[in-house]
Amino acid sequence: MLFGKEINTTLATFIENGQGKGVVRQDIIPMLTVYIFGQALKYYEELSEKYRKMIPLKKVFIPVAKADKE
Repeated sequence: MLFGKEINTTLATFIENGQGKGVVRQDIIPMLTVYIFGQALKYYEELSEKYRKMIPLKKVFIPVAKADKE
């Protein structure tokens, strides 16, 4: 849970920095936006084909190092 909290905070800070620079609208609520974005990604594959075509994403796999055996 802490790992997710750190990512959410980082993304919210990124949005806040954008607001400070004037590239992100001021009426955006950073943490709420992060939660909505997360849910959109979570359920992306359940969207109809029509909406997936509107929001094209590529699937990316991130390699994870194997734990050392002791």
